[in-house]
Amino acid sequence: MSLARLSLLCLLIAAGAAVAQDVTLPDPGFEKTPPGWSGVDRYPGTVQVDRAVKRSGEASVHIVSAEHNMPWLAVSVPVEGGATYALRAWCRGVVGGTGKVALKIEYYNDQKQNTVGRYSDTVAANTTEWKQLELVVPAPADTVRAAILVRLMTPGEAWFDDVSFAMTQAPAPVSTATERLAVDAGASATVPIELRFRDALSDTPPRPTLTVTSSDGTAVPGATAKLAVADPHIVKGTVTLPALANADHVLKLSFPQGATETRVFPYAAHRKPGRLSDTGTLLVDGKLFFPILIYHVGAREYPQLAAQGFNAVQGAAASDVAGHTQALDAARQAAIMSDVPLYVNCKVAANLPLSLQKIAATKDHSAVLDWKIIDEPDLRPDVIDEVADTYRQLKQADPQAPILLTIASPASFPYWIHFCDMLQVDPYPIPRYPLTLVSDTVKAAVAVKQPWQHVTAVLQCGWVSNTDGTPANQPTYDQALCMVYLALIQGAKGIGWYSMHDPGWDLSKTPLWARFKELNEATAALGRIVLSDEPLAARVTGENVQAGAWRHEGRTYLLVTNPKGEARSASVKLDQPVTACESLTGAADAHIAEGAVQINLPPYTSHTLAVR
Repeated sequence: MSLARLSLLCLLIAAGAAVAQDVTLPDPGFEKTPPGWSGVDRYPGTVQVDRAVKRSGEASVHIVSAEHNMPWLAVSVPVEGGATYALRAWCRGVVGGTGKVALKIEYYNDQKQNTVGRYSDTVAANTTEWKQLELVVPAPADTVRAAILVRLMTPGEAWFDDVSFAMTQAPAPVSTATERLAVDAGASATVPIELRFRDALSDTPPRPTLTVTSSDGTAVPGATAKLAVADPHIVKGTVTLPALANADHVLKLSFPQGATETRVFPYAAHRKPGRLSDTGTLLVDGKLFFPILIYHVGAREYPQLAAQGFNAVQGAAASDVAGHTQALDAARQAAIMSDVPLYVNCKVAANLPLSLQKIAATKDHSAVLDWKIIDEPDLRPDVIDEVADTYRQLKQADPQAPILLTIASPASFPYWIHFCDMLQVDPYPIPRYPLTLVSDTVKAAVAVKQPWQHVTAVLQCGWVSNTDGTPANQPTYDQALCMVYLALIQGAKGIGWYSMHDPGWDLSKTPLWARFKELNEATAALGRIVLSDEPLAARVTGENVQAGAWRHEGRTYLLVTNPKGEARSASVKLDQPVTACESLTGAADAHIAEGAVQINLPPYTSHTLAVR
């Protein structure tokens, strides 16, 4: 930061005024052909410069799509961590037309991790009048870059023009990139800390005063810090915390320049529920259970879903105990288990009294698979810090049924794994990402969990349609089965599907539904293998192909899949030489050479082999 700019910011802050500092954007009026933003190549024929329609200058950008692929244009700019930025853009459509638009800000740290992503309100672009959209989002202290997006959220068309991006609030004198910590309750802990100073520092960091305060206001003495200057504005180091009770705390570091606070959430190290095995398998009536569940269903559909091979559903988020009990009774009658959501109206702490009443009334109900605190709290700043204490109280209310969270961001798995017994992950690659997003996400979750914790992969069966009624983000049967293989090979012990219903969406009226019973039967067969708890090492030589091996009921099984749209070949070795293989899933181009399985796989092809 230049001395002149720093002086201006200091004067504005001292006077209590807001900071307004424009960030230079390339081609903010979309005057170039093609526009100087990314996304044009991703959506050929969808994005073009329009010199007949513009708000100012010589042109605007026109985005038109008959598909629900949410086309976007994006540009990346450097930003200051800890500051607040406002993104503004003008948009319009055509009278009576379709199309809804929104803006988005994504923040990234120096590890290239996407730490924050926020959308503006969605606005219908069905008029020729230009409207300005605005989105204001604070940047975490470790932010170095922002991606800003203008986006068509539905099929239809819209124009964008005159985009601006500005700092509206300067960074605080001191801010922390370590906004929250999870620590083992009852044991001292040394944890990393990262701080950002607005003003440049010398080589020696200022010495802080540390205080730790519990949620009831009690001070806990004994915290110490070791800090070093990483660059003139960044201080990194560790804080050693004393043993803390299993309740929320606040760590405050006070410097001459200012103070910063970090929320500290202790967790109990020994908290395995009774209905999870030592290796993370669900137990129903004392027996191993592999869930195959689906989202967004009504109780009247439970028998139909059971006939299709589903053995679990995401249940109803009932607003009272009576409705909650009725939904569980309907699941029991259909011989289906319920992943019970407790987040009525997407609330956590506000729902806790009702959640405890529901658990007290039905914790022994035979249809209860788990209690779900919230869906994607990592994307919900209003409830993100309410989850830990809610988890503790739900555990006390029912030590048997697992407590579940669905988490969207793999970077946050190391934190959230301490406040759930079951972790649902929801990687949705189609249509924008490779199918290996599934295996990468499951692998990241399994890497940080305790052996007794459970991971379920929620996969996409689609939830939006194009204007012609065709599914916009539904996999083919082969792609869907491939995603199942990818999840199980990397350690998932359950599969979920999203979604049966969404606005304008009915899975039963889509092409994949005709084969869903077949898909569920294949998944159930795979589930029986992976729940054997006898995984074997499988070493793959071959680009992109993934494989896993298990010993089950006296036989050795090899799961292998090609997640690419091109044919692939691979060699798979186990610890012991393989002398023979037999495909259990139809004809496979596989043979044995030098003690390994040699296999050729067409695009999106998966096989289960019995080997010896």
